[in-house]
Amino acid sequence: MLFKMAMLQFISSGLPKVAVPSTIHCDHLIEAYVGGDKDLANAKVIGRSLNQYLAVVVVVVLLIKVLLRLQHCCIVGGVV
Repeated sequence: MLFKMAMLQFISSGLPKVAVPSTIHCDHLIEAYVGGDKDLANAKVIGRSLNQYLAVVVVVVLLIKVLLRLQHCCIVGGVV
């Protein structure tokens, strides 16, 4: 959850790039509840949902950037 909040805060900041070169790493814990095979299958399902969320975040960020560039081009070019 901490990663999601940090990513959303950066996206909302309006900054064009990070101040310090950085990377994002997501490590996923395989929790032992039932047994190896079932626990691994459960971890894959949880990981898949997180990866789908991250894919949506990337698409939204790229879409926002494209829309902002289009808006800037229209304003600078005199078209409103």
